[in-house]
Amino acid sequence: MAKKVLVLGCTGTVGETTLRVIKAFPELLSLVGVAAYGRKLKRLIEIVEEFNPVEIAIKDDNALDEVKNVVDGKRRFYSGVNCLVDIVDETEADIIVVGIEGSQALIPVAKAINRKKTVVIANKESIVLAGELLLQKAQKLGVTIYPVDSEHFALFKLLENLDVKAIKKVLITASGGPFWKLKEENLSKVTPEDALKHPVWRMGRKITIDSATFMNKALEIIEAKYLFNLDINLLDAVVHPQSLVHAVIETSIGVSFFNSYYHDMVIPITAALVHPHCLEPPIEVSYELAESKLEFYSIPSFFRRPIALAKEVTKKGGSYPAVFNGANECAVENFLQRRLRFDKIFDLVESTVDCHEGVEVKTVDEAIYWNDWGYSKAKELLEECFG
Repeated sequence: MAKKVLVLGCTGTVGETTLRVIKAFPELLSLVGVAAYGRKLKRLIEIVEEFNPVEIAIKDDNALDEVKNVVDGKRRFYSGVNCLVDIVDETEADIIVVGIEGSQALIPVAKAINRKKTVVIANKESIVLAGELLLQKAQKLGVTIYPVDSEHFALFKLLENLDVKAIKKVLITASGGPFWKLKEENLSKVTPEDALKHPVWRMGRKITIDSATFMNKALEIIEAKYLFNLDINLLDAVVHPQSLVHAVIETSIGVSFFNSYYHDMVIPITAALVHPHCLEPPIEVSYELAESKLEFYSIPSFFRRPIALAKEVTKKGGSYPAVFNGANECAVENFLQRRLRFDKIFDLVESTVDCHEGVEVKTVDEAIYWNDWGYSKAKELLEECFG
């Protein structure tokens, strides 16, 4: 019997890739639900007409009315600011694919775990905000969380066959984004258009900016700590422009293992959705190793700053990671709106964290509160000090 799938963010990169996989394996997978924000309404309607999901969530009420006018059949519709939570709360799906960006994913992820759904996650912010809470709950309920970000999928596969006690160092790789070779004094001239031109990956706007600032690696290090219960001191990152090796584990016996695959998310998403089957992804995914460069470089000092701060806030724990994430969301948003210079994004995040006195976080709601606090404090500091 085919596994039923709900896709949160069906018109984004992760969502579209998931649809390709579902289409390739109709005997194993069935799309029963989709959620989107109405920005790509035409595409959403095409998806509904092609895959015929019975559950549809759209934040915008007007967009929902448009969809209702053109699609037929008996369906369940959800709209408004809580539409993601509502559809997860009511869905028939066995698997929930989380392909939405930002902290907005946290409540739906928590709800999916509580409902004992398999979670395929490409959203790092929810784990950064409340990783310890989510992973403890998932373990208690026997819920499987499959990470499909390239780095965490690579670690997931490596750790299947390695003794954690033998690990000496864990490295995730960064493409470097468009600016890692740029002189620091030239970073002040970077525009949103420049930063959105990623040399390797096609992603959403927020994650693309995070890649350019290396904040993406900082968040991924926090995520890896919680997903795999690793010592934060073991984790680091390196620049690997070819994006063919996604993670490296160095062991205490002097042997290192790396995970390499062609840079397309169809590979981890296929593996997650068809598990325990081992099936070929619906794309040409091989590459000639003999014709491929595998270069690795240290991250330039300016871009190491977010990684150092990520380790610091993780060690402090409690509300600090949530504040860190919220401040970054505010900084990225204001950079895209041309209200903050590129080279000041990290300064704003660091200043926000410095203003915070951490507290214990016991619930998902508290994690969201401190994420919002970080966002608001960063906005306040932006107007006072960075305008």
